[in-house]
Amino acid sequence: MSRVVYLKVPQKGNGVQETVRKAMKLGNWASFVKGPKVFVKINAISPQLVPGQNTSPWVVEGVLQELLDSGFKVTMGDADLTARKQLNESSKSWGFTNIAEEYGVKFVNLTEDEQVIVKPPDPDWVLKEVYLAKSLIETDSLVTVPVAKTHGLTKITCALKNQWGCISRDVRSHFHPVADRVISEINRLLRPSFAVADGTICMEGKGPRTGVPKICDFILVSNDLVALDTVFSKYMGLDPFEIETITESAKLGVGSMNADIIGDLFESNPFKPPELPFYMAWEMRLRRTPLNFLFHTPVFGLFCWLTDLYSSKIWYALWGKKLAKPILNDSWYGEQWANRPL
Repeated sequence: MSRVVYLKVPQKGNGVQETVRKAMKLGNWASFVKGPKVFVKINAISPQLVPGQNTSPWVVEGVLQELLDSGFKVTMGDADLTARKQLNESSKSWGFTNIAEEYGVKFVNLTEDEQVIVKPPDPDWVLKEVYLAKSLIETDSLVTVPVAKTHGLTKITCALKNQWGCISRDVRSHFHPVADRVISEINRLLRPSFAVADGTICMEGKGPRTGVPKICDFILVSNDLVALDTVFSKYMGLDPFEIETITESAKLGVGSMNADIIGDLFESNPFKPPELPFYMAWEMRLRRTPLNFLFHTPVFGLFCWLTDLYSSKIWYALWGKKLAKPILNDSWYGEQWANRPL
């Protein structure tokens, strides 16, 4: 049975960073993370300041503090989306660039990094060969630091789904019809050593970008990503056996669904159920028709542009800002973005 640490975050002082470090120690992270080189994979899919879209800066800071105090050489980063090259902008608007500079950590855009062809071990896998960033190939340990939220396609996005961004953006979206299986394969291939899930501010409903921020005040950590995602699905009121990302990963030997929860008293906190955004719903419908070939033509570029136009401009202007302001202006968590533009 795999150990999953669940700790509540006190809203005071350095409560987030201290809780992250305490949770990592309870999860015995040092037994699983080997060095000297460690890559910290965050989630930074949006440049807009809507809490719950990206990993919290304070959570990232806590992870870096713990790793650096133990003498590791740390690199951190994420990748660009298929629909938009957003990461460089996201890293600035959310403060990740400043955090990296403050702690002397290199920030890497995995999309811009040198790419290496890797052939998976099993010819029956969906992934036949993968272009992976050199920073991922050359690291000794991968620590994944996702934000916990709903996802219209995979129901949840947490520890396992965070490695989806490690797949080349040129082919990533073409795996949407088999995303659950591909997520299990990329995790088996990369074998993350440890996961620290940000549950300070989650997202419910139409996640991962156009959902509703939800303050939850927790941190989840484990060396077993399957067990961690199992616990998070229970937290949000979903049956983990109905989430194929989890079940497929368990079948492939990525981890176990048997979780021993330690730390604070664990109680569920039902989320608004995951819902497929309309643009993704249309994509999935088209991919099941003879028109699927359009996704391999310039028409796909137009689809990506429209998708980003809605998420980054229309939704953000009509709903995103309104959802963000109470957290940014009125909650204790707003302090971490105090000097960031809305």
